[in-house]
Amino acid sequence: MNKTETMNEKVIYRGIRWKLMVAMVGMIVTIVVLLTLLQVTAQRDSLKGALAMHSSFLDEQMNKKAAKAASQMSGHVQNLISTHRLALVNEFLQDVVRDIEDLRYVILMQGDAPRVAIGANLDQALKQHILSGSVSDFAAGQHKTMHHHFDISGHAFMEMVVPIMVQQQQWGVLRLGFSLDEQNELLAKSQRYVDAEIKSALIRAILTAVLFLILGALAVYYFARRWTDPIQKLVHFSHELASGDFSATAHISTRTDDEIGLLVAALEEMAESLRHSYAQLEDHSHILEEKVEKRTRQLAEARDRALAAAQAKSDFLANMSHEIRTPMNAVIGMAYLALDMSRDEKQRDYLNKILTASETLLVIINDILDFSKVEAGKLTIEPVDFYLDAMLANVESVNALSASAKGLNLQFDYPPDLPPLYGDSMRLGQVLLNLVNNAVKFTEQGQVKLTVEVIEQTDSDIELGFSVSDTGIGMTAEQQANLFQAFTQADTSITRNYGGTGLGLAICKQLVELMGGEIAVESTPGKGSRFHFHLRFALGCADEIAEIQTEKQLTPDVMQSLHGVRLLLVEDNEINQQVAEGLLARAGISIQTVHNGKQAIEAVRADAFDGVLMDMQMPVMDGLEATRLIRADENFRDLPIIAMTANAMPGDRERCLQAGMNDHIAKPIDPDKLYSTLVRWIRKSQINTAERLSAALSPAVNMLEFTGLSGIDVAGGLKRVAGDTELYRNILCKFHDTQADSLKCIRDALASGDRQLAVQLAHSLRGVSGNIGANKLQEKVAILESALKSGAEVEPELLAATEVLLDEVIEGLGKWDGCVQPNGTLGQTVDVEAAMALIDRMRALLEDSNGDAVDLMDELSAALSSSEYTAHLSALRQHLSAYDFNAALEDIDAISSACKGEG
Repeated sequence: MNKTETMNEKVIYRGIRWKLMVAMVGMIVTIVVLLTLLQVTAQRDSLKGALAMHSSFLDEQMNKKAAKAASQMSGHVQNLISTHRLALVNEFLQDVVRDIEDLRYVILMQGDAPRVAIGANLDQALKQHILSGSVSDFAAGQHKTMHHHFDISGHAFMEMVVPIMVQQQQWGVLRLGFSLDEQNELLAKSQRYVDAEIKSALIRAILTAVLFLILGALAVYYFARRWTDPIQKLVHFSHELASGDFSATAHISTRTDDEIGLLVAALEEMAESLRHSYAQLEDHSHILEEKVEKRTRQLAEARDRALAAAQAKSDFLANMSHEIRTPMNAVIGMAYLALDMSRDEKQRDYLNKILTASETLLVIINDILDFSKVEAGKLTIEPVDFYLDAMLANVESVNALSASAKGLNLQFDYPPDLPPLYGDSMRLGQVLLNLVNNAVKFTEQGQVKLTVEVIEQTDSDIELGFSVSDTGIGMTAEQQANLFQAFTQADTSITRNYGGTGLGLAICKQLVELMGGEIAVESTPGKGSRFHFHLRFALGCADEIAEIQTEKQLTPDVMQSLHGVRLLLVEDNEINQQVAEGLLARAGISIQTVHNGKQAIEAVRADAFDGVLMDMQMPVMDGLEATRLIRADENFRDLPIIAMTANAMPGDRERCLQAGMNDHIAKPIDPDKLYSTLVRWIRKSQINTAERLSAALSPAVNMLEFTGLSGIDVAGGLKRVAGDTELYRNILCKFHDTQADSLKCIRDALASGDRQLAVQLAHSLRGVSGNIGANKLQEKVAILESALKSGAEVEPELLAATEVLLDEVIEGLGKWDGCVQPNGTLGQTVDVEAAMALIDRMRALLEDSNGDAVDLMDELSAALSSSEYTAHLSALRQHLSAYDFNAALEDIDAISSACKGEG
């Protein structure tokens, strides 16, 4: 086997089969471990519960025995003492000690001195301690019947103390001492039995788990081998063709009609063509010159077929990328939406782990796609103006948490006064992020340091030296030689212990070379490694950077700026529709969904949209063709059309732009990128909306009417109602009428244990506070709502601070003339007719499962300000947030019935 074959064997070993086996074995191990822990824990708790019941039973029996004996003896002793027959007490007590099991002694005390003391088999020191020690002093001071436990010289006793009454005066006390040694020995024996049973159960559970793990590993190996054998045979077949063996065959017994089958057919066709061409060259090498043209044509045909096979391979990789990223979009998107809605801590933990694992898999897929770009020669450098310290701050923030978790000292050393640079900051950041991440991953203690130094600077450019050093595991010279090869790590144990695809450093090497540098490594086993490279940059322009930053930061709250936007979503996959609709609805975006390009064209012509999110691969008509036809209409030349697709291969973005799309968002969808991209391309409609709001808030609005409202941003509140002062006045009054006792209701809900109601009340208060412009109160309530949702204990200081802000707003509204009626009372009536109109509109939207119903929630809350509707509105808001339209319809019916009753 030659060196090339050996390297490719490693590629296959760390390829799809290896990933399948690792993922499936990990899942089996997790399930088996969880089931084993649950089984052992349940049996242990059962045995310990039985032991506790047994101990409680013995204690109860001993107490009953002691109480019965004390009752009988005290009555007889009192009769003997009251009749002055004290001499008979001794004889009576001796008989009792002999007859009652476990009764070791009986002492009759007058004052603090024993008058009669009877004991069975007690040594002298023990008797002395019981008669005159602290136990005796304690008993002498008792005036009521009681029992207590004590230990003396390794013996355990339970003593029953009974006051002796003569002529309604306490004469002394009767002490009955019962031995607990036998009972304790019995309990110790039971404890040993429980421990033995727990140990036995643990051993059985471990043996069962090992058996399941072995069977699971065998099954995983069998299926992984069955699924990946055709790919390995194709690789071997291609190696044979590359070595000149055109008689080779693919050795695949079962032919499928999927991409692998097509690739097999293409490769075999290429092999047959090459075989035929080379045979002709060998057979006709002596033919005259006139045959050369024919032979050249045949070679050209063979070349075309080879290119077609290469194109088939490229198409196969593109299709596989789309097929992988489409379900990945569903996994990541659904996990993101479920995490946003979940209130259960265990569910949130599971969802976070699903999201982390999915994002890790996405990184691997992106690495493979980046590497395919390198192979195809389509990985390009896109220079921009940037500040190096801002890019380094991002690298540091990404790695700071993982370094801190391992106790590492993460240092960044770079000149503080570097000028702006002109280069590909994204690719440079990718290289440094990969190097620092590797350094943190392979370092268990010590430090990781990134150093930047100026090598040379002129008036037009600057050369910088970059190095990343660590105190980690280090590498041998042999390991360093293969380090920058694709799919290669130092040795097989690296992947096993630390993970990774082996693509990161290969991509870093290509990126550094594309930027005009060369990366190298210095390392000593056990002492650490140092990666370093030099790059030259042109000097950038600070004004250009400021413009780019302004472009990226269009608004302090990107999601809020998208509120009210109406988009057309063109997507054929139902799960991807649900993911996109959930993410867009969170930003208050209204959505209409169609399933293919033909429907998209019809929808655009029939209705008005602020933008279109277009998938590429769809039935009937794909997104590229649909975009071309939409752009052909002059009315839609400026309509923002953004590709949202799993196609992420080289050239996909260019194909989208050539078809007339404005931008490209790759699946799985990154919510932040989705929102920022929408803001960038739908900015014009947002500006128009802002201008309309500004026009509504013209100088004609009498701002003096709203003076004296403490804690309220009146201008911001008026913007939310498009400058309608009458509506704003009504909303303010209704806030005063319905929210004054909000904090009290939240406290009552917490006191009664109804945390869900407390969350609903806080959510409602946060929403209406924002509507009226009570921004500080809204921020504080948002913190309170987050604390309630987390399930943690709510600090009294947080409730108190929130109440202070609420009281400030309520007090200001109470003194404001706009809320005071002529008779001096505050208006609390509900406009039933207006409320019913809103209810009918919302019911119609809910029956059509139209997400626009969410936008009516705040308006309906303002119309129904009376406290009797609070519970219904809280439930309705919760169901609308979860897009549970059926439950929301029931809430609407309940509100409608209440309004009709009031009317």
